[in-house]
Amino acid sequence: MTCKIALAFSAVALLLRLAGAAPADMPSYDSPYYVIYSDLDTDTVREAAIRVTAMAEEYHQRTAGFAGTIKKKLPFYLFSKSEDYYKAGGLIGSTGMFTGQKLMAISAPGRGERNWHVVQHEGFHQFVQAVIGGNMPIWINEGLAEYFGEAVFTGDGFVTGLVPPDRLARLQKAIRDNKTRPLRLSPRTPLESPPQMLILGPLVTVPNFL
Repeated sequence: MTCKIALAFSAVALLLRLAGAAPADMPSYDSPYYVIYSDLDTDTVREAAIRVTAMAEEYHQRTAGFAGTIKKKLPFYLFSKSEDYYKAGGLIGSTGMFTGQKLMAISAPGRGERNWHVVQHEGFHQFVQAVIGGNMPIWINEGLAEYFGEAVFTGDGFVTGLVPPDRLARLQKAIRDNKTRPLRLSPRTPLESPPQMLILGPLVTVPNFL
């Protein structure tokens, strides 16, 4: 994996280049798996390209048993200003989202890794649509998205499988208070009706223990 990431980083250095202008005159940059549209400075975009390259590699590695590959580079819009993000369709109050067509985020000052949590989470939804397809049950889709969202970037890859302490504490409290119930889940278990959606919170933790 380390060798693969190193090769990907070399590819970033070779491929990351100004490739033209996107709508609203945002410059576009090629990276191994994404076309990045951004009005940020080149150094910031280069760092983002390294991270999303490692992110895509992690998606691929963890879903290799049932997913395909990225055959066409995915669009990623990274904005310096929240007003431009909102004009492009971003939800008010959010810092990132997958619109169903493109991944978008704000480079929000002061948010640091929490901002990348959103990109990693929403980026997985984009990956699912582009590479996995099908009608993935929401508990798997959101659970895996949160699994990747909580991954920690080390500079040359990601450490996954980390359970946030606050989420673990809530689950432990629910067990102590006898508020849990047995779950008989399969990949085809639907969770779409309002009563079922009430247990979505605990379920997004399930992939961490599988």
